[in-house]
Amino acid sequence: MSLNYDNSMIICRECSGQGTDVDIECPNCFGTGYDPEEDKPFAQCHTCYGEGEVSLDICHHCSGTGQLFVEDD
Repeated sequence: MSLNYDNSMIICRECSGQGTDVDIECPNCFGTGYDPEEDKPFAQCHTCYGEGEVSLDICHHCSGTGQLFVEDD
């Protein structure tokens, strides 16, 4: 019998392993709170409303598990 240890689990960087009820960096403004598409110099981001973070029920990166499966080459 042969065991394969080429695969491993790591903690999700997006939610720091929390998985659910997380605040993550706004994907629209990248945490600045300002809308990158707006011509005005200090236009508030319409996704996070200037907070720089958005709240999620479940982390979209790890699907709420808090861990990611990584294949080692």
